[in-house]
Amino acid sequence: MSFSFLPADIVSQILNFGAPAPIDLQIRGNDLAADYGYANKLLAQVRNITGVADARIQQSAGQPTINVNMDRTRARYTGVTAADVTDSMVVNLASSIQVAPTYWLNNKNGVTYPIALQTPQYQIDTLPALQNLPINATGAPTTVLGGIADIRRARSNAVVSQYDIARWCRYTQPLKGAIWAQSRAT
Repeated sequence: MSFSFLPADIVSQILNFGAPAPIDLQIRGNDLAADYGYANKLLAQVRNITGVADARIQQSAGQPTINVNMDRTRARYTGVTAADVTDSMVVNLASSIQVAPTYWLNNKNGVTYPIALQTPQYQIDTLPALQNLPINATGAPTTVLGGIADIRRARSNAVVSQYDIARWCRYTQPLKGAIWAQSRAT
């Protein structure tokens, strides 16, 4: 786990031209894994430079994710479409406000209130619970997600930055002490 605290004052942000730190390096290439490898080697060298503090790679490459790969053939046998699976997952994991916004009008004060339905998070806190998530489709019997999809834990990029079409990784270094004062003066 890593933490970073970006400058909150407008002066630092303006002096950095919108970048999160005075030194902002970007590595671009066609192979994102190789780019991260190179960025890590470069980062180790930059950390040895006097005056560099808290050098880090901006984008995390190890965010825990859950991959849900729906088998369209199995889904079709149960009468479920990809849209049905998506809608059921969004309603259960986010809320119904994303798929089918519903509102209640209070006739006494004339204010409209949004109504959101969501499965409580404590009911879907394990992979088996996610596999038992009900998938509803019009005109088809209710099925469970695990019956039509393969669910696996994985790691992915938390943020994917792109310049034109090329992906790139970025790392930043705040400066400390006298070097920071010099960089702000120049």
